[in-house]
Amino acid sequence: MNRLVKYGLLTMFVAVVANALVQMITLSVSTVPTDFWPLGLGAVIISTVLTVGGATIVYGGITRFSTRPNRTFTIIAAVVLLFSFGSFVAPPSVLAAAPTSVLAALAVMHVIVAVVSIGVLTRAADNAETPKSIKNKPT
Repeated sequence: MNRLVKYGLLTMFVAVVANALVQMITLSVSTVPTDFWPLGLGAVIISTVLTVGGATIVYGGITRFSTRPNRTFTIIAAVVLLFSFGSFVAPPSVLAAAPTSVLAALAVMHVIVAVVSIGVLTRAADNAETPKSIKNKPT
């Protein structure tokens, strides 16, 4: 559990930094409506932290019940990522007026969260020693 918390926090940090960079680049190269709050730094940070927090909780649950947690988590994360693109296919009113470049940036942010979550969280279980491996370890 302690390992998972550390990896979850690392995942949050990396994803927030990456998404903040995408947000800053998008604001500097695209025309973004002034009232477009989904691309505000606060919204980017909060949504990234909440999403990665959810991913960490899901990964923790999967590791308790699955014999192949990394594979299962990767599949679930990919499916959730695909479903998240639904907001770009049939955008809610807040996204409807956004330029294509802004929607592309938001989609990139979704991919960043998925890739970082899979890349970092799946390492939490890979490096942990299990009681069986400790028991069979030569002294």
